[in-house]
Amino acid sequence: MQAAYQMYAVDKSVPTSALTNTQGENQAPFIAGKLGMMIAHPAEYAKMTDLASKATGSDKAVADEVVANMRYGLIPTGPDGSAVVFGGSNIHVVKPEYVEGGKVDEQAVKALICFWDSPEWSTKLAWVGSNPGNLNGFLTSWMKTRLETTPFLDVTTSMLPNGIPFPVIPQAPEIMNIIVPDMLQNALTGTMTVDQAADDAATKVQAIVDGGGGI
Repeated sequence: MQAAYQMYAVDKSVPTSALTNTQGENQAPFIAGKLGMMIAHPAEYAKMTDLASKATGSDKAVADEVVANMRYGLIPTGPDGSAVVFGGSNIHVVKPEYVEGGKVDEQAVKALICFWDSPEWSTKLAWVGSNPGNLNGFLTSWMKTRLETTPFLDVTTSMLPNGIPFPVIPQAPEIMNIIVPDMLQNALTGTMTVDQAADDAATKVQAIVDGGGGI
């Protein structure tokens, strides 16, 4: 967070829109050569190639140059090494009373979950953007094909030995999607110092974990 503060508030190498832009909104300035770096999955290369193919005139020349010079780098090394937080997804099965008709086909739900998490489909569903959720997916022929056909996919796989999983607790979405972004906002806007923002976030995390449902 101190490094982010340095870039955003001190040397101003990051545009002010960094606080509000979504990943999709970063694509236009990047392909236009106005943004030097962004955090993205390997799928971003395919997206930039697509945007370049649709550009015209002088924009086309700039876009083609951007694509030709795209590179991926690992997350910088910190005190504990070069680490990345693993993403993921959840499948929620709701109670029958919340489903139209009041019935849930439990066997169909279980079949879908088995299909979704199988070595084959956890690999195919993550094709250009991420890694298979099933470790056996790495041993499949589809994984080999992915690595051979998707530029820069090896960057994400190379980060796996240093990955940090999301905590498997019910409060994780609130922590990741609300508390952590608020912490960054507080620090980068100067509402709090970096240390104050970190301490404030830690206090909020502890409060919701202590509130029940935690580990």
